[in-house]
Amino acid sequence: PFDGTGKFSPDDRDPDEFLTVLDGRLDEPTPEAGINPSMRVYHVINASEADASSLLEGFSIINAQADGDEEYAYGGAVWVGGEGYLVMRRCVIEDNEASHGAGLFVAAEAGALVSNVRFSGNQADSLGGAVYNEGTGAFVNVTLNGNSAFDGGAIYNDGDALWANALIHDNSAAFTGGAILSTRGDLVVSNATVASNSAGTVGGIAVLGGTLALNNSIVWGNTDFFGDSFDAQVLLGAPFTATASIIQNAPEESPKDARGGAAIPGVSGADPDFVNEAGGDFRLGFKSAAIDAGDNEAIAMDVADLDEDLDVAEALPFDLDGNDRVIDAFGQTPVRGEVMAIVDLGAYEFLGIEERRCTADANGDDLVDFADLEMLLEQWNTPGPESDFDGNGLVDFADLNELLDNWGQGCGVLPD
Repeated sequence: PFDGTGKFSPDDRDPDEFLTVLDGRLDEPTPEAGINPSMRVYHVINASEADASSLLEGFSIINAQADGDEEYAYGGAVWVGGEGYLVMRRCVIEDNEASHGAGLFVAAEAGALVSNVRFSGNQADSLGGAVYNEGTGAFVNVTLNGNSAFDGGAIYNDGDALWANALIHDNSAAFTGGAILSTRGDLVVSNATVASNSAGTVGGIAVLGGTLALNNSIVWGNTDFFGDSFDAQVLLGAPFTATASIIQNAPEESPKDARGGAAIPGVSGADPDFVNEAGGDFRLGFKSAAIDAGDNEAIAMDVADLDEDLDVAEALPFDLDGNDRVIDAFGQTPVRGEVMAIVDLGAYEFLGIEERRCTADANGDDLVDFADLEMLLEQWNTPGPESDFDGNGLVDFADLNELLDNWGQGCGVLPD
């Protein structure tokens, strides 16, 4: 899946720009031919014999239907069985169906390294709308949205898994775990945004066994039958640790683990102030509590080698947008004579005021209005910084004129 120009850069394997489709339909259904439109393959990709040198890159995989018996009920788009190990990157896994793991299934003795992949619109009758992991998986720079299942709307985890720089939003489960249901193994969720998922119980992350480590992440706006309470965000039925993370409606005292242990530090209920949550834009707004609020020591390792420098032991260099993972947006207090930039929470790094489409949205609500004028007047003749639109270190008439020039305009971060 290249652009046809003779170049061999990985950037030329973009499945959105240079579409190469692996379609699970056995034939194109037409009324004239009388072909049954439900005739689809169980697995589009069978990677049970794959090893670490096997690479699946640059494809859009659609329309699988794993609704058979035993192994044919698992992994519609991609099935990694036996002791297989698959490296998958720059793919789109979309509109597949299965009983379990409609997008990807990883067996107990198998493994997968997945990066820069989008799972969208996949549906499982039972477990894991997008991904069912029994083995060992690392998922980096991935997006999962619009997937559904009975349990684990996006992800069902029964093994060891890392989810880093992950955006998991608008998935649904009829019963438990709109985003994630984990029953066994070590689950690490790092610099992830888990938002706007829904379920009967626990719209966000439900952990019934194994362990959960939540690092530099945001769990927000997830709902279940009872609303958007803390319990709708996470169900902690197993040992749990958190480092510098936001969970909506977190109690003032850090939540206790399921075994009645001591209160766990590292959880805040502060507002992440997404740019446009209703519109599916989960980048950080100007006033987000997630900006420069993380722990650099908790950034996941670059196991997928995103920067292709062959160093997989370094910290992740990029965020989900491909921007630097650590950006000093506002300037930090020097530490031992040096300024140390701090990672943001969630999948996206805030780029700073210079990256905004307009510079007069002082409160970051994507509209220049009276609220911004009020903030500017409150910060008058001070350094701001929110209302110091020209960056000269003082809120003054130049900033007021900038606000008036942009009055009524919508603002936000620059589009991709």
